[in-house]
Amino acid sequence: MNIEYIDTLEESKLLSPISRNKLSKLASESTLKNLNRGNYLFTDGQKLESMYLIVKGRIKLVKYAANGKETILGVYGVGDTIGEMAAIDNRPATHSAVVMEPSTVYQIGLPAFRNLLRADPGLSLRLAAAFGQRLREAESRISGLASDRVDQRIAGLLLKLSRDQGNGKPAGVISLPYRRQDIADIVGTSVETCIRVLSAFERSGAIEKISRTRLRLDLAKLQADSDLH
Repeated sequence: MNIEYIDTLEESKLLSPISRNKLSKLASESTLKNLNRGNYLFTDGQKLESMYLIVKGRIKLVKYAANGKETILGVYGVGDTIGEMAAIDNRPATHSAVVMEPSTVYQIGLPAFRNLLRADPGLSLRLAAAFGQRLREAESRISGLASDRVDQRIAGLLLKLSRDQGNGKPAGVISLPYRRQDIADIVGTSVETCIRVLSAFERSGAIEKISRTRLRLDLAKLQADSDLH
């Protein structure tokens, strides 16, 4: 039985209210997949037969332009689900899912997930709420790309990480899950500009590098330096 990561199922925002017995059954009917950095979980246009729960690592959803330029639609980690839309509309994926670091996922067949949806009306509501949240984030990102300066977009990303990692309350120290290129892709700029902005924040004291992947944020200064309110 594939129940090694049953605790992750219980901690998932989408699945946590479901009983442990049902989650154990779901896990036993699912497949654990180990993935390497750069692997594609699925690609744009692919007909999905499964949805996925991330139990280790990080996966980004991306859209590629005709010239190959990558736009990151979102980055997801432990406890997050992706590919759920296929459980609703049974249509091909409209983006690709790319593994950012060695990851493990539960591959959950759509028949099993649809059975859960029919049995648990609350799951449908949570799924709708998750879609709504992602839509709002996408709208905010698109609006920011059109109107905000690059430093504002980068500061906004750091402040969002602070809120997310502080469970809604700003955290003064954050784990930075992105490479500089990832940050540049998320905010829609070049990696060179991204590096310049981060260096300027560091010189001003708005951020302090603790290690390669950890930053200390002066939240008030970061907001002031980027004119965010």
